[in-house]
Amino acid sequence: MASSPTIDPDRRYLSIVAEVPAVVSARLVSWRASQGLVGPVADSCHITILISEDAGGDPLRSIEQAVTGIGPVQVGLGPAATFEPVTPVTYLPVVAGADRLTLIHAACQKVVGESVSPFPYEPHLTLANHAPAPALAASLQDFASLPPELSNFTIDRLTVYRFSAGSWQQLGTVRL
Repeated sequence: MASSPTIDPDRRYLSIVAEVPAVVSARLVSWRASQGLVGPVADSCHITILISEDAGGDPLRSIEQAVTGIGPVQVGLGPAATFEPVTPVTYLPVVAGADRLTLIHAACQKVVGESVSPFPYEPHLTLANHAPAPALAASLQDFASLPPELSNFTIDRLTVYRFSAGSWQQLGTVRL
């Protein structure tokens, strides 16, 4: 799990993410490396569901109960977009399944707390985050379209992480 511009290294957080399939992750990590983007942030490929303050304890059971009955989510990714000028981030928007991911986001907030992100929830897969301008521009061109085997997949579980003392620890997974 990589760091985020939302994260204050001196605080504790809980992060709930939907991992993307290995083939999508491999394509994205390879592209990032070709742009000189390497390290934990460049290796992180997921759709964030929620980052909240960590209240401690074991949140897995509460999250599991909150998402019971929602079931797997069929995701379709759209063409590359940007959050600029608000923040220098490019991403693939979730164009199919966004409503279900937003439902999961809301359900998780009810049991672990409100999002600490300063931005409204928008399901997406980050391409480049605070990268040099040429990499941001290249991401918009290089990911303008994806083949169906990369842009369509099923999310059937969530991974839960805890951030404390400057590092992320995986707590476990929750099936949808």
